[in-house]
Amino acid sequence: SCWSYPIIVDSGEVVGSLAMSHMQSRAPTDFDHRLLDTATHLAGIAIQRSRDDERLRFMKFSIDNSSTEVYWIKADSSIEYANKAACDSLQYSRGELSRMHVWDFGEGVTKENWPTWTDRVRANRRLHFEAAHRRKDGSVYPIDIQISHLEYSGDEYIVAFARDITQQKDAEERLQRQRDELAHISRLTTAGELAAGIAHELNQPLTAIANQAYIVQQAGNGNMDHSVVRDAANSLQEQAVRAGAIVNRLRNFTRNNRLQQKPTSLNDVVADALHLAQAELRSERIRVEFRSSDDAPPVCVDTIQIQQVLLNLFRNAIDAMTDMPDGSRILEISTQSIQPGLAEVDVGDSGGGLSQG
Repeated sequence: SCWSYPIIVDSGEVVGSLAMSHMQSRAPTDFDHRLLDTATHLAGIAIQRSRDDERLRFMKFSIDNSSTEVYWIKADSSIEYANKAACDSLQYSRGELSRMHVWDFGEGVTKENWPTWTDRVRANRRLHFEAAHRRKDGSVYPIDIQISHLEYSGDEYIVAFARDITQQKDAEERLQRQRDELAHISRLTTAGELAAGIAHELNQPLTAIANQAYIVQQAGNGNMDHSVVRDAANSLQEQAVRAGAIVNRLRNFTRNNRLQQKPTSLNDVVADALHLAQAELRSERIRVEFRSSDDAPPVCVDTIQIQQVLLNLFRNAIDAMTDMPDGSRILEISTQSIQPGLAEVDVGDSGGGLSQG
């Protein structure tokens, strides 16, 4: 006689069978059933454990050989585990890292502020941010890091996955340099288009300076009233300051600087842009109506970038009003506060607009 029972693992899958044979032909007894049931149950446990062990070995192999840096960190910031990518990136052996703390290589992390970090992770469960790691040779590289809070067997752990983003940052830097260069070229182009008007604007104070200097020079003959000389000297100073302001505005506008956002008065930004376009607006006989809001809050912007946008709008308005009769060419500009920390600039003109169709 021969009897068999299936071997079943946790998923319900039948992975084999266990058979019992007897020299005589007979039905299985209760003992035979219990024996087969116990044997197949133990066989299923053994096979399941073997599969689980193989799965764990594969998971460990995957983590060890992942290109992402993986860290298991204890509550006291000591390193419980670091994979090969972490060791290679930081230039430490696994044994060295097991004797270290996060503040030994984490930029901005100290023994004093570590409790604050753990409190944040504990409160949020997961965090995702950019940071930096310091290698054994002292060099620093940027990372994108995700950390999670875990509890296991009564102990707290932080699991961290970090990715070196040096190439990404370099690419962003190259892209930003290209954008800055294009913006600089655009500003130079705009300045070139405004050059004739700016030269005319600059010529006025220079002519006044020359005239007043001649008066002062003639005072050397001794037959000129001192008050006239004093007025001429004051005028010299005023016109020199005026000419310097025109040059400074143009120099600041064409300077090849990186984007710098800082709190700025929006009214001042508009006023400086109007000064740059003043000569062209005057030559085109355009009346400017600037309604500045006294409650417009400071805005965090790059001044030159906003000026360039405004100058482009001013030039579009000038083009739109080319066919308008004298006296009806009006450029309207207004600033207003929308909400705390946010302001608006409106630019309009009296041009005919786009034709229908």
